Amino acid sequence: MKRKLFALAAALTLAFALAVTASADILWEPTDVYYDYEKSETVARTYYVPEGMTVNLYKSPNGGALIKTMEAGTRVYVGFRQEVGGEVWGVGYPVGGSEGWFRLGRLQLEYDHEEFMKDHEVSEQEGVITDYRIQDQIYTWTYPGSGILDRSIPEINPNYNDGKLEYRRVYTDPDGGQWGYVGYYMGRCGWIYLDDLENPNPPQFPQEAENTVTDMSPTENAPVNSTLWLIAALVAVVAVGTGILI
Repeated sequence: MKRKLFALAAALTLAFALAVTASADILWEPTDVYYDYEKSETVARTYYVPEGMTVNLYKSPNGGALIKTMEAGTRVYVGFRQEVGGEVWGVGYPVGGSEGWFRLGRLQLEYDHEEFMKDHEVSEQEGVITDYRIQDQIYTWTYPGSGILDRSIPEINPNYNDGKLEYRRVYTDPDGGQWGYVGYYMGRCGWIYLDDLENPNPPQFPQEAENTVTDMSPTENAPVNSTLWLIAALVAVVAVGTGILI
């Protein structure tokens, strides 16, 4: 009986730990067996399929089944990069889609917060928004003037962070508008337009990252399945050996 109670307690503890882990903001990791943590490099950024090109999403980086072909303009979250068979592969997922593998050299880096911080002068200035009643939602953007919605904040929870929405950087755009960077708020982060928090169409100043595309061909060749090549080589060896014996 004691053993059963102990096992039950252990199971409940594990379930609680998993629930807490799932609710926390942790770095996404792929679930397939081809991902090698020791050989991979963290990327954690968004890319997109360039104009006039398509990029294939595969089940694995070594000749796995084709999941889908991503059309030009598709935004792709890249979690990690890993060299497989002399090629650099990314593993991630098209935004809103299922995970898979793709040739990273066929994707263009999307201009983002990291690029923006390199290129612009931003004031390290802390600010707090309190006693604000949201009518619809506060929009967060990938960088000031990007026009690309990151996520939104549906409410300022009075029971979270003492009911305060804090930002710690301020940027003044070419039109004089001010933006604040929210580092974290209930699983959300991004830039908010301080002049009009709930404006779904604030001023836009889109920018482009430097070219990251190394394979410009409109269509791509299917990856070579190393397993099939190995099987073919073994068959050839057996055939030659059989011929010699005959």
